[in-house]
Amino acid sequence: MKKALFCLFFVLMCATAQAKTTHLGTFRYWTAYKLEEKGSTVCYMVSVPTKSEGKYKQRGDVFLMITHRPKDQTFDTVSFTAGYTYKKNSDASVKVDNNASISLFTHQDTAWTNKVSWDKKVVEQMKNGEHAVFRGKSLRGTLTTDTFSLMGFTKAYNAINQACGHK
Repeated sequence: MKKALFCLFFVLMCATAQAKTTHLGTFRYWTAYKLEEKGSTVCYMVSVPTKSEGKYKQRGDVFLMITHRPKDQTFDTVSFTAGYTYKKNSDASVKVDNNASISLFTHQDTAWTNKVSWDKKVVEQMKNGEHAVFRGKSLRGTLTTDTFSLMGFTKAYNAINQACGHK
């Protein structure tokens, strides 16, 4: 799993060649980073699923990320990359433990919450949860379910908060 995370972020960081990335730590299933690029700081944490389900033959990288962008005054942005292009105009969802599902909007291969307040709600649930389950539908109509362990979430979250000066 750590190798998959390293490979994924090596590719992402190559795309931002002028950026300086600092590894803040790996906390069980979550890894935290700080990125400095052109005077802006971005802090983020990422994980890959512990379980993926669906009747697909091939799929790209799947990951869940929480991002802080202090310069833009955006914190706790939840994004989920599915490893496929979502069906046009389809929704996805996230459910943390036994909490109610929260609807996500999709664009290309990524899903986000519809409201900033929902980001904060999902993050609060994740800090206290055991697992998060994301569901979506691919362009071809394939339903997928990805489960993420939340072990290490709070420690990674505290690391990005400290690095980006967020309380």
